[in-house]
This record gives sequence, C-alpha cells and structure tokens, in this order.
Amino acid sequence: MMYLTYGVMFGIGSSFIYSGSLVILGHYFKKRMSLVNGIVTTGSAIFTIGLIGVCIVLGMMDGCFICLLGPIVFDLVGAKNASQAMGFLFAVISIPIMTGPMIGECMYEPIKFIHHPPKPEIIMIDQEPLVLALDFS
Repeated sequence: MMYLTYGVMFGIGSSFIYSGSLVILGHYFKKRMSLVNGIVTTGSAIFTIGLIGVCIVLGMMDGCFICLLGPIVFDLVGAKNASQAMGFLFAVISIPIMTGPMIGECMYEPIKFIHHPPKPEIIMIDQEPLVLALDFS
C-alpha cells in the first residue's frame, strides 16, 4: 500500500512540475522551441535517475546507522536498559529536526520572528520526532 501511495503522489507531483516547466519555455524561447523542449525533457529524465540513486544511498546509510546502533547500545548498557537508552538516543538525534525550522526562520527574518512568534500548531509539527523517540523507550 505504501508503494502505491508513494507512486501516485510522486506521479501527481512530477506531472505538475514537469508540465509547468515545459509551458514556461514558450515565454523565453521562440525560435528553437523544439530543441529547448528536448533539452529540458532529457535533463528531467537524467535528474530522476540520479535522484533515485541518491535516495538509495541515503537510505542504506540510514539503515546501517540504525542497525549498528542496537548492538552498540546493548554492549554499553546491557539488555535490561537497552530500550530506554535507544529512546534517549533517538530523542537526542531528533533535537536538530525539531529546532531546525524555528532557527532557520529566526535567521531568515529575525524581526518578523520576534514580533510575530509562530503559531502553536506549527510548533507542534516540529515536535513529532521527539514524541516518536520517547514512545520507543
């Protein structure tokens, strides 16, 4: 079911981006429209293939990290406290994920951030990794 959902969402998003990039070419290139369409289409296909490779490599790195984390934690704290230690590690790892958007917004527009703080629902979106990590322990 996940593959179906991912495929449908990726297909819809790609079609929106792809058709928009071809339509906008008509505003800038009048004489060699067919050549430009060919170049854009080729670039889109090459980027898609490259993106798949990047996602596979990053997924394997993430999988290796998580797979190696379990045995290291078992050796350090023992089987009795391993789940609590892994939950703590996941919580620590999730701190940059939670605070990154807020810090980025503060760096991008500091005055706006001070006078108009983010809404509570935006703050709660950033807290999901911490909740998941604490649920593990």
